[in-house]
Amino acid sequence: MVAQWGMSDKVGPLNLGRGEEHPFLGRELAQPKRFSEEMTWLMDQEIRRFITDAELKAEDILLKNRQVLDSLAEALIKDEVLDREDVDRIIKEAKG
Repeated sequence: MVAQWGMSDKVGPLNLGRGEEHPFLGRELAQPKRFSEEMTWLMDQEIRRFITDAELKAEDILLKNRQVLDSLAEALIKDEVLDREDVDRIIKEAKG
């Protein structure tokens, strides 16, 4: 996202081609690097930020829906299989 499509405000709309080739085939090693060490560091920081933000968002979603998840887990332990109607009913009941 960051290196190939420029999906970062800090890196900008650049295609740096990072990760495009398969290094075990030796193609990437033979090509000169098209960006500086500073840009590499910046991309790594942006990638870390995206991952950390996604992790925090996922944790927040799970915590906000803990009651629903617990209800679904209890139903699965009891019945082992749930169909869509069961899942919809359990979610609706757990949300109150």
